[in-house]
Amino acid sequence: MHVGVAAQTDAGLMVPVIQHADALSLDKLAAALATRAELARSGTIARDDLRGSTITVISLGKLGGIAATPILNRPEVCIIGPNKIVTRPVWQDGRFVPRQMMNLSMSCDHRVIDGYDAAAFVQALKRRLKVPGLIFVDPSSSHSPLGAGPGADLVIVGIGAEPTAAWCCIISRMAGTSA
Repeated sequence: MHVGVAAQTDAGLMVPVIQHADALSLDKLAAALATRAELARSGTIARDDLRGSTITVISLGKLGGIAATPILNRPEVCIIGPNKIVTRPVWQDGRFVPRQMMNLSMSCDHRVIDGYDAAAFVQALKRRLKVPGLIFVDPSSSHSPLGAGPGADLVIVGIGAEPTAAWCCIISRMAGTSA
């Protein structure tokens, strides 16, 4: 899987592509992302490093965006964007309680991805994001808080310096698995 990551530059938005992101560890993916983003921002990125994504990760949360309609660039088949985390009231046990929530925007090429499968992918991603303190979970462990078992995929959720790399890892690991 080739993951594009939107990067704002002085020349406008560019989408450096991390080839075979699903085969990289979180550290290697974060390093590749940082290198390509810096090349894009400095204007020295190779044209080939801006092509061939199958999925792109964008984020408008930093700008305060709470919803978006991401637009696909061919040949990618999916673009997904986490938005700003906001505190919202949620009705629970007969009263409203504050809760951190985030919208997730996604657009797919329905000639390639069935809408049901796309919705299932978003729900699987949502289940994984509900446990943000986890970095790595052994998918074969019967003690997994996500109910993973034999055949489950690796779950990677990042908190810290490279959240975009963590998003890429989550998505690339999930892409080859069933929701």
